[in-house]
This record gives sequence, C-alpha cells and structure tokens, in this order.
Amino acid sequence: MIEHRVDAAKAVPAKAPGQRQKPDRTEEPDWGEAYRVYRLLQEIVLAWQAENASNFRGPRRRPAADVREEYDDLRCEPESRAKSRVEAEEDRNGAAERPYFTLDRLPEKSVIELWHQLDAASGQQCGSEETVRRFEQFKATGTLTEADMLGRLRLAFAGVARLARRQYSAEELEAAGHRWPRPICPVCGEQSPLSLVLPPVGKRHLFCRVCGHEWAGKRVSCILCGSELAKDQTYLRSESYPGVEIVICQTCGEYFKEFDARERWVDDWVWEDIRTLPLDYAAEKWLADLRRKDGNRH
Repeated sequence: MIEHRVDAAKAVPAKAPGQRQKPDRTEEPDWGEAYRVYRLLQEIVLAWQAENASNFRGPRRRPAADVREEYDDLRCEPESRAKSRVEAEEDRNGAAERPYFTLDRLPEKSVIELWHQLDAASGQQCGSEETVRRFEQFKATGTLTEADMLGRLRLAFAGVARLARRQYSAEELEAAGHRWPRPICPVCGEQSPLSLVLPPVGKRHLFCRVCGHEWAGKRVSCILCGSELAKDQTYLRSESYPGVEIVICQTCGEYFKEFDARERWVDDWVWEDIRTLPLDYAAEKWLADLRRKDGNRH
C-alpha cells in the first residue's frame, strides 16, 4: 500500500496561526489564555448538566416497534391518509441509518439558558430577551455576526447534546454505530468527527466533537467519503504535534484530523483539536496549492 506523508512544516509557515485565517497572519496564539477561557466555559457547561440531569427531557428516537405499530394503524385509515406499503417498508429499513436525534430537536429553552450563562461568564451583558432574539436570528440565518457569541452558542448546543446522549443506554449507544454508512454522528447527526487510532492494536474509532459519541470506523479509508484508494490519501504531520496527522483525501477534496492515541493520549479530544488548529491551516494551504496547480494544468 502506497501512502503519501508530508512534513506539515513544508505546507505551513514556521509561525502558523492558531485559527483559520489569511496566510499573511503568522502570529502564534496565546494557548495559555485560550485554555483558561475554554476550561472556564467547560466548567459552566458541566455545572449546568449536573443541575439539569435529573429532570432533562430531550429528544429520543422512537423504537422500531412504535414505527411498525404506527404503520399497522395507518393501514386501517383511508387510503388518502395512509402511507403506501413501499413507503412504510423504506421507513423501517432506513431507521437504522438515521441519527438518534438532531440539534434542531434539542429543547430550545435549555440551549438558550446555557448560552445565556456562557455569555454572562464571558462578560457579555445581554438580557434574557436579547438572548432569545439572537437565538431566533441564528435559527433564521444559521449564523451570528458576533463570532464569540456564535462560538458560545455552539458550545451550548454541544452541552445540551451531550446531556441528551445520556438518555440512551450503553447497549443503544453501542448499537448506534453498527454498519453506519454516513460521515455523520449516529447519535446527534452532526458531521464533525475526529479519527482516533486506539491502543493496543490501532483500531480506528470516530469521535463526535459535538455530543461526544465514539464509534468504530474502517481503519483504511477516508472517513468523509469512504474512499479506500491509498494513493489518493496524503498525510501531513509535524514534529511540533506528535501523534497527530491530517489526512487529505484527493477523491473528495476534503481532509480530516487523526489522533494516534497509542503515541499521545489525552482526556479532552475537543481541546486537542483546538490546540492543533495550525495543522488545519496547513491542510487548507496544501489543498489550495493543489487546486491552483490543477487549475494551471487546465
């Protein structure tokens, strides 16, 4: 099997920015301050989860038995209201490929409440009504003009999603990843996986940065498109970040980050993903150079 491995230092300036920015910004981020803020917000999320764990009621996927019962009831109704046999069969067969819930089904009140607490801890003086208004703005547009507030809103979504994930038993969570064909989390439906290579034998697991679910993946393939063409996968690495590689897939033109936990184990993969953002910049630069070369050839 042919693999292409490239030193990330050759694809990124010596002083790489800590976030995705224009190439001419090369200052190193202040990781000490960034980590302090990150831990502060995470502690608020954990405290909110502990306070609300006992009475939290999040979305749950209906069991297959309920779907079958609904279909039996519909067969007794007028034809105009009943699903066809083919549609019902497709629903039952496709149920295993649907995530357990999606972020738009999380209780909005919980998301807004946690978001308001995160904003307050960050010095954002915003009343409850203003928080609700901005949440409606996010629902309508998918974004916010204030990047910091948007980041805290995403953190609130993740905090509520992780609490919703606790509603499922260990057996349900284990079953969620079986024969999962899509590059999205089988629990929350978000496309935000990290690839983990676990000890002792190097099995690959995927880790969702949103709800924290972990499930088994194919060891040799692109986790985004499923391509197993080794010649189309390039690995970027840097001595500054041991145990981390960026896998660039030329089949789909995307990249993902892979952490070798046999070489470096951490307790918080989300922070490790943030800490290694310079490698994302290297991947984007590598892909941009590749596209420019391809464009020049044509």
